[in-house]
Amino acid sequence: MKTLDIAGIRNSYTVLFLALVIIIVSCKDNDNTVTPIEEPGVLDLIQSNSNLETLAALLDGTSLSQTLSGSGSVTIFAPNDEAFAKLPQGYLESLTEQQKLDILKYHVYSGNYPLINEIKQEAIISLHGDPLFMEIGQTHGDLLNGQAKFVSKNIEANNGMIHIVDVVLVPDKFGTLADNIYKRFDYRLLYERMEHTGMLATLEETGHRTLLASRNSTLGIEDYLNTTFTEEQWQEIMKHHILDTDITGFGPGTRTALATMAGDSVYLEVLESGTYKFNNFEVPLNLLKSSNGTILFEDGFALPDKHLGILSLMDKRFYFNTVRSAMAVAKMTGRLYNSLNNADEKFTIFALKNNAAGLNNLPTDEQGLANILKYHVLLEKVTAEQLQHNQSYTTWQGEQLTITKVGDTITINGEATITMSDLVGTNGVVHVIDRVIIPPSN
Repeated sequence: MKTLDIAGIRNSYTVLFLALVIIIVSCKDNDNTVTPIEEPGVLDLIQSNSNLETLAALLDGTSLSQTLSGSGSVTIFAPNDEAFAKLPQGYLESLTEQQKLDILKYHVYSGNYPLINEIKQEAIISLHGDPLFMEIGQTHGDLLNGQAKFVSKNIEANNGMIHIVDVVLVPDKFGTLADNIYKRFDYRLLYERMEHTGMLATLEETGHRTLLASRNSTLGIEDYLNTTFTEEQWQEIMKHHILDTDITGFGPGTRTALATMAGDSVYLEVLESGTYKFNNFEVPLNLLKSSNGTILFEDGFALPDKHLGILSLMDKRFYFNTVRSAMAVAKMTGRLYNSLNNADEKFTIFALKNNAAGLNNLPTDEQGLANILKYHVLLEKVTAEQLQHNQSYTTWQGEQLTITKVGDTITINGEATITMSDLVGTNGVVHVIDRVIIPPSN
């Protein structure tokens, strides 16, 4: 009778068990060495998206494609094929390769820019260098440059992210004057006012105009002036913001009056440093070239003379600087600016340009200046047509001056001649004379 070899069986199971352990450990080692699947980059995702075929074709072979496939973090606001289809026929074909690259770079931001649930308006700098204007969480939805909607957001890649938009964006130099104020949310009200007054087409026409752009905050000018403008007046004011001249053509040393589309003028000085003085106020060199002209971003709000007080219309003209300083020393400005206690008072000023005869020989003390300069002011509004021949008028100083009219020539006291008449403001009129008139008592 055979006996069962218990020890042998135990040894066999031991060997089998060890073999299984080795196999299991080996399998685990093999699992650890499996290469993980690499996440696609921004360029990969663009090339694999059937709605971005036009964009992928434009990127092919450009230096930007290397940026989008590199290790650096980037965000692209990717126009879909429908966005490109909205462009005018033949637009892309009319561009040079560099222009196409400029447009593509304008859609790229260096770094991650996720769109999250927040309310903000901000400008970010594109890879091209021009700003992109983000309006997130607004009542009108999320917009880019005031017009592009987000079809898809926050598509993540291993080197950044993609937001798909429904409009092709263009850098400032490709946009019109109208385009470039509309996409800037701080100037949107100016765009809307131009549109409402029928002036928008002018900002879209081919040409070399200058637009004086005022911020949204200054469009409340009616409240500041405690008045209400009619639609006709608003149109005139908007025309006053448009010049038929491109001011970038003026160099240092320039001192000139520039006609606006309203027929009034604004006043430009270019200092030797290259700094601009606009209506006698120094402004930062904040000019923007557009496809059909230049935008000058101003801090204030330009108004035609008829909506200004007479001192304000003198203030904006550089050729009154000397006499304006003298009037301040003589403490005449408070009354002429119409303080609250004389709001209905009207004036006529016989004003002296910087080169007027005798201006540099005026007294320097307050009393002496006031005695002479108040003799140049009537306490009533009298236009050139209303001035009567051989008529005497009582001045603010208290003494009288006499007017002589021969044809179109008007003289005062037989000495000073009116060289420019009827600068009409809200509280009076200014006539320019060529020399100082001295009170009889002097």
